[in-house]
Amino acid sequence: MAARALAVENQHWIPRFLLRNFADLDGRVFRLGVEDDIVTKPPPKFAAARPNFNLLLSGGAPVSFEARFQTIETAAAPPIKDVLAARSLATLSEKQRHAIAAFIAAQSFRTEAYRKGLDAADRRTDPGETWERLWDSLPFLAAMVGRRHWALMETEPENLFYLGDSPVVLQSTERPGDAMELGLDLPGVEAFLPLSPTLALYLPCPATCDEIIDGYHSALWMSAWPLGRAKLRSAGRQDAIRLAERAIATSGSLYRSLAQGVPFAADPENVENLNYLQCAWSSSAIYSRQPDFSFARRVFGENPGYRKAMPVRLVSRFE
Repeated sequence: MAARALAVENQHWIPRFLLRNFADLDGRVFRLGVEDDIVTKPPPKFAAARPNFNLLLSGGAPVSFEARFQTIETAAAPPIKDVLAARSLATLSEKQRHAIAAFIAAQSFRTEAYRKGLDAADRRTDPGETWERLWDSLPFLAAMVGRRHWALMETEPENLFYLGDSPVVLQSTERPGDAMELGLDLPGVEAFLPLSPTLALYLPCPATCDEIIDGYHSALWMSAWPLGRAKLRSAGRQDAIRLAERAIATSGSLYRSLAQGVPFAADPENVENLNYLQCAWSSSAIYSRQPDFSFARRVFGENPGYRKAMPVRLVSRFE
């Protein structure tokens, strides 16, 4: 008896619900081709997708990961929608936060860019075997994401966030431009995920978060509490009071976002940095609600290597 042919299904590496958040009024999303520099406007159904993309070989046999990813998407879509509607993380339950954390963890490796990166790294095992290892590590990685402090970045409508086709992007907190080992489970690494053209999720390095929170509390004590101000004045430390007041002014918005879940205002440098990372981590496309991709074109013009997938190396933390 002849083997039954596998059904052909259009499968995404960016979920449609996330692409829809970046769609124009007609329901379509502007797309810049990374390699050909051509702007098109596909519906989310046909963006960041390919027939049977999540059907991979494992041990020489086809294995589908589509249902697994759909389960994670289905759990994460409603709480992300709630975050966008409320413009706040404060309303998230523990279950909802876990669903988003699992989505971030899965989205970090389910992309076309990651697949191409593994190929560029001269992978010697079937893709499905690698995906099985990544899937097995998902609970650990999601727990790492969930334990981080989260903040919302908000930008103005005239300076929007891009959505790259590898939307979970990482960088070193202390050395943003350095080439180094990056991972959600590594110290000194911060992560970003655009949720809409004006809101993005920011996951700072835990050590950086502790410094921000402790520094803000110390500055409050020095500048706002009567006892702290009295002690500094008696010691002739007016400069320390002024320094504390500046620290409160510059870090207060981020502190409130981390502590209370409200968005902090992303300045133009924040927006440019996130859009730069979306370009650097992309594989085949950048998506936007607007047709203007002048910044992306400048990034690719100055860094032609970004038009190719970054090599990926799997590192086990338990070896």
